[in-house]
Amino acid sequence: MLDNIKINLDFKDLSWYVSISILAFIFSVFALIYKPEFIYYGFITFLYGVFAQIVDLAFHNIVKDKEDKLWILFLLELILVVIWAYIANTI
Repeated sequence: MLDNIKINLDFKDLSWYVSISILAFIFSVFALIYKPEFIYYGFITFLYGVFAQIVDLAFHNIVKDKEDKLWILFLLELILVVIWAYIANTI
């Protein structure tokens, strides 16, 4: 059954959001060691990086005419940044 499942992950499709997620994870590890109350900031930033990567991949796979509709991606990324800033500010 598992032989039929193929995951094709091309690392060229990953954007800088993965770097944000990795750095947030590293920050969370150090925050857990030195200042546990800061782990929430690393976790929220990690989630931001994951969701932004998902939005970016979905946009590039769904939208065929990327040049004319690039403003949609910018709007979605802006919404994610505003949500990230709001959550990080309320903690």
